Amino acid sequence: MRGVDFYAEENQKPSPLSQRMQSLKKQIARLKSTLARERCKVKSLHQLQRKLSTRGIIQIGGLFHKSGLVDAFLIVPDDDLQDYKNLGKAARLLGFLSTCFENNSFDEESLESWGALGKRLLKYE
Repeated sequence: MRGVDFYAEENQKPSPLSQRMQSLKKQIARLKSTLARERCKVKSLHQLQRKLSTRGIIQIGGLFHKSGLVDAFLIVPDDDLQDYKNLGKAARLLGFLSTCFENNSFDEESLESWGALGKRLLKYE
């Protein structure tokens, strides 16, 4: 009589429970992979939005410089307007902009007029 090796794995058929466990492990691995890809997409989108925002802010700064406001308030490129020693420059510029904002109406006629003036300045300066 031949002895039966109950521990030999090659002779044993996987149980439904171990098959289910393997299936769930594969599913978890796929979900982790999908999660990693989605996180990468979100990170890339966030970086793109930050770059676009930074680009817009830099363009606004260029328009301020082109308008002459930077020179009028004695602001030089090295000035850090968040630094205490430049607080006066920042305060004067902000006060000027706030006054302009309060004293102007932003109706269609004003926007058209400012747009026409801005187009002329952009083309000829």
